[in-house]
Amino acid sequence: MEVNPGHLAQRLKIRQLRVVLAIAQHRSLSKASYALGISQPALTKALQDTEEAIGAKLFDRLPRGVLPTGYGEVVLARAEAILSELSRLGEELEEVAKGAAGTVSLGVLPAAGAGLVPAALARLRRSSPGVGVRVVEALTRELLPMLAAGDIDLVVGRLYAPEGPDEFRRETLYQEPIAVMARSDHPVFDEPVLTVADLPRFELALPSSAQRLGRDLEEALMSMGVPLPRTAIRSTSLSLTRELVHEGGVLTILPALMLAGDLQRGSVRVVPVEIQTPPRPAGVISLLHRRRTPVIDALVGAMDAQLAHLRGLGVVG
Repeated sequence: MEVNPGHLAQRLKIRQLRVVLAIAQHRSLSKASYALGISQPALTKALQDTEEAIGAKLFDRLPRGVLPTGYGEVVLARAEAILSELSRLGEELEEVAKGAAGTVSLGVLPAAGAGLVPAALARLRRSSPGVGVRVVEALTRELLPMLAAGDIDLVVGRLYAPEGPDEFRRETLYQEPIAVMARSDHPVFDEPVLTVADLPRFELALPSSAQRLGRDLEEALMSMGVPLPRTAIRSTSLSLTRELVHEGGVLTILPALMLAGDLQRGSVRVVPVEIQTPPRPAGVISLLHRRRTPVIDALVGAMDAQLAHLRGLGVVG
């Protein structure tokens, strides 16, 4: 066979992509044919037609089942994205028929999920009340495959440099500085002079060393000559850290954005101690080959408006 990508759009059918995905999922032609409700000869013919259309063998036949070839792995990745896009298209068309304005599926990192996205979505719902919104909070390594597969439209949060060229567009919208924060009536604010070296004197609640943020913070403090006290509470839970700050009277060191709501309400204040870290760009990640819908543009506009408000408060840069 000879790979001929120029004819794929004319020769490849959606039904064939479903066949390829079913075979890969079940690792068996007989099981895939049963799952799809077609005979095994019909499934085998569909696979042969698909391989001819692509010009490459997609599966190796083994004594027990089948295994995708290198070509098969590429086709599978794109097939999942194509079928996901078609599913999303059907949902959006149904929403238009119902008079809705569309849907956006959003992946958010913890800091953005706590301090930027809620207010931005409130702005979006005021300007576009018919918009449907789905939100998934997770880590970058979990969200990028979802973005590539078409399960989400956009990732919002800290932008990390990719290890190599990929299919994503990264747009910096703001900087995400780290700050020392405490309850507004904490005795730390009575200190006449305070430096970063004084922090170990206070009870601290910090992100876990299992998190990238926790490791970044450790490196920043070590570079400033400040050892982390062994008594510091390390947690992956923002809700626990917030409770410790408000009720336990501890200091925390986090991106200020994570406590943006508390800072705006005045229940938490930034302690005037600078934590020196490398630049921390944040923004949105999207697929290079996917065109933005008006709903996504409206969401980014809502985030820009909220970021302008947060800059005025010193929460983001």
